[in-house]
Amino acid sequence: MQSTRRTSNAIGVIAAIVTFALVGCSQESNPRVDGVVERTMWRLGLPSVSISVVVDGRLAYVKAYGNATVATRYEIGSVTKQFTAASLLLLQQDGKLRLDDPVSKYLPALAGSRQITIRELLDHTSGYTDYYATLSNTAIFNDTSLERLVRNFTSEGLDFQPGTQWSYSNTGYAVLTEIVERVARMRYGSFLQSRIFGPLHMTSAIYLAKPSFGQATAIGYDRVLLGPEAPAKPEGRDWLNGAAGIAMTARDLGIWNAALLNGTLLNADSTKEMFTDQRLRSGGPTGYGLGVFVVHLSNATIVSHTGEVQGFTAANALILEKRFGVAVLCDQENSPAPGYLSGAIAGAFGMFPRSPDSPAGSIRIPPDTNGPGDVQVSRELQRLVHRLALSTLRSSDFTPDEAAIASPERLRHLGIELTRLGAPVTFEAAERHSRGRYTVSSVVVRFRNNRELKVTMAKDQAGKIADLFVYEQ
Repeated sequence: MQSTRRTSNAIGVIAAIVTFALVGCSQESNPRVDGVVERTMWRLGLPSVSISVVVDGRLAYVKAYGNATVATRYEIGSVTKQFTAASLLLLQQDGKLRLDDPVSKYLPALAGSRQITIRELLDHTSGYTDYYATLSNTAIFNDTSLERLVRNFTSEGLDFQPGTQWSYSNTGYAVLTEIVERVARMRYGSFLQSRIFGPLHMTSAIYLAKPSFGQATAIGYDRVLLGPEAPAKPEGRDWLNGAAGIAMTARDLGIWNAALLNGTLLNADSTKEMFTDQRLRSGGPTGYGLGVFVVHLSNATIVSHTGEVQGFTAANALILEKRFGVAVLCDQENSPAPGYLSGAIAGAFGMFPRSPDSPAGSIRIPPDTNGPGDVQVSRELQRLVHRLALSTLRSSDFTPDEAAIASPERLRHLGIELTRLGAPVTFEAAERHSRGRYTVSSVVVRFRNNRELKVTMAKDQAGKIADLFVYEQ
């Protein structure tokens, strides 16, 4: 899943040169890493953060902050997708399937399956609409079954012809989960345990068909529209599946990163395939491999993914040429911290020339592009922020499900908070993209008192606001 109150998975490719000068590390303490994590937690009011760092292909640093220990298990959200991709690659290594097989070979009754390959599910070019494109859908809190979810969301027809466009789709990964179970003749969680978690001694890693805060994982939290922090409500059974259903400690995610960098689980051909930017049928790039985003810099390849589900955010990144990996897990939904901290921590280990001692949120992996972005989007969201500050939005502006979240009381509180910040100074990094059948627009709003908010709005085809996110950066 890419966020419950979340933004797009799309990552911009930058034209920049990154220099590398690896520095030493200590398992006991790294003051530069600890400092940037602690400052970010204080700035954003986070309950906890856990990290792991892989240097030269070995686990080099593991640390927990706030109300966590190194044994605290977090849901990792869409970082799960790389484990699902690895599962399909392992089955290909076993000779049990081919990634270029049509889906109909394994799920013949599935709508559209004759047109779509397994690879097109893996690289988000299948055309299946994203069942988790909007986070206001109250159905996600009700139990379902993998089979019912897959049939419901594939029967709606394709958003585009397979292989012709890139569009992030959790539905594709739900279908992949079912293929793993059909081909391996075991449940998805059992396959993960027998082929990945067990062999790699990832002792905390589990698959959660039904999330359970406070038992299987840490308690996840959320702040809706700058409101008070409160425990989030987990999704119902099978909504997360192979798209976002895994939980583990940061240490075990580091073990996974080391295995990917060292080729101890996947063979060389599978590893190369996973980390290769897949192509549209036209030959155009997608910016996505198999379960990971792929960014090529002048002297480095960064493969990464973020994740967000109810109550949790995560970021996982590898710099292949340096055999470096960083994982950041947080029990705060809708938080930018994991993405920013992954870059700052890489900076502390010499992977970026910018210092991690600059203000929290200054670096990402891959780095963001700067500038105002889409002028039309910026103007539209300026008007939205103005209306939010004046509390003039009404329930009729929202879809029914989002209106229940963006209640009059929450909108009034948000208006008060925005008024306290004063007049915005700039609107930057404005962008717009499609997510399933929704149009998602976002902008970074800067204020005079060094405060910064990101505002994201998703609209349905009727022009109603289906998601509204406002969070501090």
